Order: sequence, then C-alpha cells, then structure tokens
Amino acid sequence: MTCIVNILQIVIVGIGILFSILQTIFIVLGVLIAWWQLRRMNVQTRADFTYRVYRDLLEWLRDHKECRKWIFTLKTPLTRENFDKWEFDDYLGYFETIWSLEKRGLVDEEVVYDILSDYLIEVYEAHNFGVKKIIEELRKTENKKDLYEGVEALYQEMKSMSIKKA
Repeated sequence: MTCIVNILQIVIVGIGILFSILQTIFIVLGVLIAWWQLRRMNVQTRADFTYRVYRDLLEWLRDHKECRKWIFTLKTPLTRENFDKWEFDDYLGYFETIWSLEKRGLVDEEVVYDILSDYLIEVYEAHNFGVKKIIEELRKTENKKDLYEGVEALYQEMKSMSIKKA
C-alpha cells in the first residue's frame, strides 16, 4: 500500500510539474503574441502618421496655388523673391518635419520614399539645384549653419534610395 501511495505522490508531483511547464509555455506564448500584435500596430501607426503629414503637405499646396504650379511644372528657376512670396520655407518645413520624425522612428522610411520622394528630389534638383543655392544663401544671411539640414539629409537619403531602386 505504501508503494501505491508513493507512486500516486510521484504521479501527482509529475502532473504538477507538467502543469507548471504548460503554464510557463502559455505565458511565453501570450507575451510573444502580444509583442507581435504591438509591433504590427506600431507599423500601421507609423504609416498612418506618414500619410497624415503627406495630406497636410497636399493641403498646403492646395492653398498655395502659385507655388503648386511651380512645383508641378518647374519651368522657371526659384527666385529668392518667390521663395519669400510663396512661403516656400513652409514647403521645406514639411520635409524637415519628416526627417526629424524619421530619425526617431516615428514614420516609415519606405512609405516616406513612396509618397514624398518626387516632391523633394525633383524640386531640390530643379534648375541646377536652385533650392540648395537658396538654402545656402539663407544659412549665410541668417547665420544658421544647420538651417534645413533635414531637407538636405532627406534629399540625400531619398536620392540614394531612388538609385538603388532604379
């Protein structure tokens, strides 16, 4: 009888250990599922945030008809007078914002490239890098060496991506 009791005690202990192992497995599995869902949600949030900035840029372009016309045709060089008149610094400000958000991982780099690269690359390179020349002039007159550094960094990044994709 003692032998049967000992065997039952061993079986009960074994079942307890088995349940503890199963409980640990389910906890780990639950944590992994939660992590996976949060990661997916983060990717969606980054894409949504990127799209919101894009929509804001399109709204700005809608409200600045002369600037929009220039951006979509690029027929004449951008002058300093038009830069000020059209509030072109606001246009560049969107790319500064995107660059800052991208550095912090708050927007998706691929989505930024897909929806915004043409808006920056073509404008930045137009008329022998006219925008770059105005930025350099502004840096001197305002004595701000880092003025629009995000625009330039984002341009370099997008240009590099476009070369890789070509």
